[in-house]
Amino acid sequence: MNDYKKRIQQATEKFLVKHDPTRTKRKNQSPERDLQKSVISWLNTNGFDVDNIESKAQFSEKAGRYISQAQTPGLPDIMGNDVHGRAVFIELKAPGRISSLRANQRKFLVRKIKTNCFAIAADSIECIESLYSGWQSAADKVDFLLGKLPKEKIEDVELNWGGAE
Repeated sequence: MNDYKKRIQQATEKFLVKHDPTRTKRKNQSPERDLQKSVISWLNTNGFDVDNIESKAQFSEKAGRYISQAQTPGLPDIMGNDVHGRAVFIELKAPGRISSLRANQRKFLVRKIKTNCFAIAADSIECIESLYSGWQSAADKVDFLLGKLPKEKIEDVELNWGGAE
């Protein structure tokens, strides 16, 4: 019986701490989300027709739970077309984090670049503007964009330290 009272008391204390109205709630910063809003606004102002692609899990009323993402892994954050009707694919990264491009994201962008689309990873409006301008004037558009993608990361590399195989 004593153990029961102790558990109830601990649960009550935990509840009061968690629901304390004077407690300041932590707010996670979302630099990529903030950048996404400004980039879409800038793109639309400059004649692009783009949309942001949500790839997070969605709540299903029918199932009563979150259903995994509806998008294919690697799909970029922004997709659409420029003023000339050419396809545009932009994977946004938080400022200074452009090197965090995942392998499936890079693979998607490479596929699109090879079909003459404007497909990039960017961490600022200035980056997008510079790459778009350079892409338009480049003699070899495919090589230009492939050269601007972050280098592919080597994951799960096994090192052979001279031991017998």
